[in-house]
Amino acid sequence: MMNMGSLQSECVTVLLLFMLFLAVTPFKCNAQSRIPPHDEVEAFKEIAKQLNKYVDRGFDDPCNDYYTNKVTCDCSSSANNECHIYSFDFSEQNLDGKLPSSLWKLPYLKLVNLRRNFLIGSIPPEWASTKLELL
Repeated sequence: MMNMGSLQSECVTVLLLFMLFLAVTPFKCNAQSRIPPHDEVEAFKEIAKQLNKYVDRGFDDPCNDYYTNKVTCDCSSSANNECHIYSFDFSEQNLDGKLPSSLWKLPYLKLVNLRRNFLIGSIPPEWASTKLELL
């Protein structure tokens, strides 16, 4: 038969182990609602490639906080809680590609910062169909 002190000690141990588990376990809340639709992610990768930017695993989830480029996603405009790429900043990265014609594939894109790079080409005609407000 257990005495009261032994039972309390066991409960404290279990509680401490549970708290330790919570402290070291990475949680990602709303992970599914934070990733843009697949076609937007693929368009974002295509834009980066047109700019001769290295595309790594971070491009699979551009809205995530760990992503090193400045990407802003809007998660409030969709009824089904999807996020959409609203803006991105690839400034001062010594990119030497051409102006990306694929911007039109990001239907929610409004702001793009490409300053201080070595980009070539004229403004692609596809940009006329975008909602781009600031370049």
